[in-house]
Amino acid sequence: MNVLDLFATISLDSSGFHAGLGAAMNTAKNLGGGIANALGNAAKLGAAALAATTAAATAFAASSVAVGKEFDAAMSGVAATAGKTVDELNNEMVSTQLASGEFSGSLRDLAKQLGSETSFSATQAAEALNYMALAGYNAQQSADMLPTVLNLAAAGDMELATASDMVTDAQSALGLSLDETKNMVDQMAMASSKSNTSVAQLGEAFLTVGGTAKNLSGGTTELSTALGILANSGIKGAEGGTALRNVILSLSAPTDKAAEALNALGVNAFDAEGNMRPLDDVFTDLNNSLEPLTQQEKTQALNNIFNKVDLKSVEALMAGTEAWDDLAASIDNAAGAAGEMAETKMDNLAGDITKWQSALEGAQIAISDYLTPSIREFVQFGTEGLSQLTEAINKGDINSVVESFGTILSDGVNKIIEATPMLIDAGMRIMGALGKGLLDNMPTIIKAAIQVISMFTKGIMQATPELGAAGLEIIIMLGEYLIENLPEIVKTGFDFIAMLVTGIAEAIPELIPVAIEVISQLAQNLLQNIDILFNAALQLALALALGFAENIDKIIEIAPMIMNEIGKAIINNLPMIITVGLQIIIALAEGIIKGSASLLAAIIETIANIIVLFRDTNWKEIGIQILEGLKTGVLEAAVRLINTIVDIAKR
Repeated sequence: MNVLDLFATISLDSSGFHAGLGAAMNTAKNLGGGIANALGNAAKLGAAALAATTAAATAFAASSVAVGKEFDAAMSGVAATAGKTVDELNNEMVSTQLASGEFSGSLRDLAKQLGSETSFSATQAAEALNYMALAGYNAQQSADMLPTVLNLAAAGDMELATASDMVTDAQSALGLSLDETKNMVDQMAMASSKSNTSVAQLGEAFLTVGGTAKNLSGGTTELSTALGILANSGIKGAEGGTALRNVILSLSAPTDKAAEALNALGVNAFDAEGNMRPLDDVFTDLNNSLEPLTQQEKTQALNNIFNKVDLKSVEALMAGTEAWDDLAASIDNAAGAAGEMAETKMDNLAGDITKWQSALEGAQIAISDYLTPSIREFVQFGTEGLSQLTEAINKGDINSVVESFGTILSDGVNKIIEATPMLIDAGMRIMGALGKGLLDNMPTIIKAAIQVISMFTKGIMQATPELGAAGLEIIIMLGEYLIENLPEIVKTGFDFIAMLVTGIAEAIPELIPVAIEVISQLAQNLLQNIDILFNAALQLALALALGFAENIDKIIEIAPMIMNEIGKAIINNLPMIITVGLQIIIALAEGIIKGSASLLAAIIETIANIIVLFRDTNWKEIGIQILEGLKTGVLEAAVRLINTIVDIAKR
C-alpha cells in the first residue's frame, strides 16, 4: 500500500464513523470551516459559470431569432413588392455568376449567400432586392443585378438604397440592358480611379445627365470619359452632369443662332448619316476652328453656341481633348473594376470586422431558420388561444373562461411534448457532428499542437543564453539579499520552528497512530526501492565529500566559531536538555516495557532474518566486488592525494 492508498483507506474506512460523527462535525467547524466555505464557493462558482453559459447561449439564440425575423421581414417586403407570396418567391429558382462561383437557388438563398461573402449583410441584400422589385425587375433580373449593386455601393461608400436607385434609374434613362448596366458600373469605378471624382459623384452626374446621354455615339464609355474630364477641372457631381447635359443639348439641338455659329466655324455635330459625332472629335474641330480668332472673337463664338453658364465646362472639354483618348481607353477596359475596388476597400481590419459581422448574421439566420417554424407555431397558437380566452371573457361565463384556459394549457403542453423529441434529436445531431468534426480533424489538431510545442521549444533554446544570464543574476541577487537579511531570516525561522514544535507536541497523541501507519507504509515503499535509494545516497555522499574536500579551507575557518556557538547554546539550555532527555528516556522505557513481548519477538525475527541473509549471501562474489572497488577507489584516491600534495608544495 502506497501513500495514496493509505489516504484512500483513511477516507473510505467507515468503522467508528457514527460514534465519532459529533467530534468530526466539531472538528470541521473549528478546523475545516475554510474547506466547507471553499467547497461552497466552488459550487456557487460552478453554478454561476453554468448559469452564465446558459444565459449566453439563450441570449445568442434570442439574438439569432431577432436577426432572422428582420431578414424574413425584408424578404416578405420583396415578395409583396413583386406581387407574390413568400412561398412563391422562395420557390422560384434563379441562377447567376458570383465572385465565389456559379449560384443557383432562390432569391432568399442569394441574399444569404451575398450576405456571408460581401461587406453587406443578408438583410441589406434583401433591402436592395426590394428596390429592384420597385424598379420592375423580375426575380432573374434582380439576381443578375444584385452583385453589381452591392459592388457599386461598396466601391462608392454609398448606401444600398442610393446605389440601387442609381443603377435602376440610370439603366432606365439610358435604355441599357443588364450586361450594359453591369459594364456601366465597372466604368464608373474605373473613371473614379483615373480622374478627380468619386463613384458617388459620377453616379449623381449620370442621373443628372439622364436620357440626354442617349445621343452620345460612344455610349457609357464616352459619358464616363466626358464626366471624368469635367471632374479634373473641378466640375463634379450634379454640377458636372448638368453642364454635360446642357453641352449635349446645345450641340444636338442647337438654336438658330448656335447652328449659324457652328456652320460659320465649319464644325459639324453630326456625321453624314445624321448620327451625333463623338464629343472628342467635335471639340477638337472646335478648337482648331477657334485657333485663328482673337480672344474676343472666340468668346463671342462660344457664347453664340453655348449658354454662358456652361462656358467653363466647354473650355474644360476643349482643354481635355489631349487626355481624352487615354482616359477613354482605361474606361473602355474596365471589366471587373467595381468588384476589385470594393475588395480593395475591404482589405483592412475594419473590412475584416465588417465581413465577420456579415458572416455572423448568416450564422444567426441559419439558427433562426431552424427555430422560427416552431416559434411561429407557438406564437400563432398563443394568438389563437388569447382570442378564444377573450371571447369567453366577453361572454361573461366563468365556466367558459376556465374551460378555455384549461384547453389552452393542455394544448400548449402537448405542443411542448411534441417538440421535445425534435429538440433532443437536434441536440444529438449537433453533438454527433461536433464529435465527427473533431475526429476528422484530429490529425490536423495534433499536427498543430506538435508545431506549437516545437516552436515553443525552439524559442526556449534560442533564449537559453539570455535565460541563463538572467537566472544567474537572479541567484546572485537572491544570495546578496539572504546575506544582508540573514539574522532576521534566522530569527523568524527559529520562531516558526518553536511554534511548529509546540503545535506538534500538543497534537502528538492524535498524530502518533496516524504517523505509525504512515511510517509503516513509507517503510514498505523504502524497502521496495532500497537499491535505488542506496545508490542515490552513495552518489549524494560522494558529491558531499567532494564538495567538503574542495571547500575544506573555508570549513576549517568557520568550524571553531560554529562549535563555540553550539557549545554556548548547549550550556545555556543544559537544564532543559537534561529534563527533556529524562522525560524521553522514561517515556521510551515505559513503551519498551509495555511492548517488550512484541519487541522481543521482533528482535528474534530480525536476528533470524539477518542469519538467513548472511547464510544466503554469496560473500565470495561480494568480496571480489569490494576488492575491485577498493582497488579502483584507492588508485583514484592516490592520484588525487598526490595532486593535492603537489598543489600544497607549489604554494
